[in-house]
Amino acid sequence: MQYPETPEKASKFALGAFKRLNELGVAANPINFAIWYEYFAGKNHDLKKTVDALAISDGNPDSSVYADLYDRFIIAGANIARDREWSDRIDTVTERIVSALTASGSETEEYGAALKSFSGDLKTAESLEQIRGLVADIVSETESMDTRTRELYSRVSQSTDEITELRKALDDSRRDALTDSLTGVANRKCFDQKIFAAVEDSQANGESLSLIFADIDHFKDFNDTHGHQLGDQVLRLVGRTLHNSLKGKDTAARYGGEEFAIILPDTTSGGATSVAENIRKSIASKRLVKKGSDSDIGAVTISLGVTSYHAGEDITAFIERADQALYMAKKLGRNRVICEDKRTEIAAVGA
Repeated sequence: MQYPETPEKASKFALGAFKRLNELGVAANPINFAIWYEYFAGKNHDLKKTVDALAISDGNPDSSVYADLYDRFIIAGANIARDREWSDRIDTVTERIVSALTASGSETEEYGAALKSFSGDLKTAESLEQIRGLVADIVSETESMDTRTRELYSRVSQSTDEITELRKALDDSRRDALTDSLTGVANRKCFDQKIFAAVEDSQANGESLSLIFADIDHFKDFNDTHGHQLGDQVLRLVGRTLHNSLKGKDTAARYGGEEFAIILPDTTSGGATSVAENIRKSIASKRLVKKGSDSDIGAVTISLGVTSYHAGEDITAFIERADQALYMAKKLGRNRVICEDKRTEIAAVGA
């Protein structure tokens, strides 16, 4: 992040941060201080919305909450700076194109004026030699204009290609900043952005909104038994399955560790439950094979909790209800879907 504040403003934000940390009884270490400094500075809107939604000012959250906020909203500022750098490079190339076109405009005017002059001279020419000389001048001027036009086209074409490459690099950077590198689905930062936007849309238009939380069953035991490489293979499998099971505005994200979240705009709890059950069956039907051998490791199962948004509900409460439904699915034996709204078990082992 960049801090262009004056010393007076910076002191004001710093004092506010120290005061809040003292009120909460939270250690004023660099991570915790940075969160509240950014909060009082007010420019990191996503951070402020998340802090307000978590209501951490009313409690004393675990240090991991601050660490997570720091990773998602402070460190991520490096990506913003990199985006600005690419934007500046695009502006530079664009200016080159404008400059070339401007020069071309003046050269075209000069060419037109020359032709007009030649036309007048032709009308008053008194000998064949004069006419031949004027025609030669016209040809020479036209060839010169043609050369300049080709050079202009080459410069514009080259600059356009450069802009296209820069924009692609910028888009890739932004996509990478919101994508979990291991599973290919959205990361936690993207989830936070999407869930806020989805709730705002639901409140504005009254459409249904559902949320699924999913957790890989016995993942820690699997990792301990088979190793992290196979554990990563399982995470990628789940990520691919989620991605292939969704459509439209739906978003699948890795919420953390072996836990995933799925945002389903314009979807009732019944529709979300069907999606969750299809995902559960799809993953359970796949068999894992150890790479480099024919060793069949077996199947992977997941547990899923489903809930739908209640009008006016706090985002934290919405997420908590989905998490509670997931907890119930795990408690009842795993490999099943629980719909929190109906308080019933939708699918169980062998269903």
